[in-house]
Amino acid sequence: MGNEKGFYENTVIREQMIKKLLLHLGCDPLGVKSLPLYERVPNVSGLDEAVLQCIHKQGYSGDHPWLYKDAKLTLLWPIIAQAFPRARWIIVRREPTSIIASCMRTHFMAHHSQSKEFWQDFVRQYQQRLQGLQSSACKVFEICADSLIRGNSDELLLLAESLELSANASAVSQFISPELWRANTPA
Repeated sequence: MGNEKGFYENTVIREQMIKKLLLHLGCDPLGVKSLPLYERVPNVSGLDEAVLQCIHKQGYSGDHPWLYKDAKLTLLWPIIAQAFPRARWIIVRREPTSIIASCMRTHFMAHHSQSKEFWQDFVRQYQQRLQGLQSSACKVFEICADSLIRGNSDELLLLAESLELSANASAVSQFISPELWRANTPA
């Protein structure tokens, strides 16, 4: 059985915008090999209108915040930040060893490489970009995935409060499913 709670990504934005943007930059649309050069990410005009048009077609009314989740945003954050300067960024931190183990175990990632060194470099490159995001003028929040999996949703509830969102502690606890989390399983 797959992880039915694992993705929650907007597939239209991912497939029609994010992956196409990576391809346009001459990079791997999956965000694994051939990553965009951090220093040379171009400005992209009209991205904000395209994204908003997409989510409006999907039923977004504009009366509440919207969220887009995709690890590839780490590679493109300067472009996204230019398109959405008021965006609030949430970094969900995991231990690098957990990320590497997950990549080597997860089919759609593992087919890229079974080399631990490959995945260490991959994590390092993503972390460099996240450091750039954190040192930018963007409004960045950070939470720890491991504490959530251990059943401590306090950090997530504080994040919701910081973002001026309402959160139901019971619903949050019910949604987070430690049995689906395989981060502590060795590769």
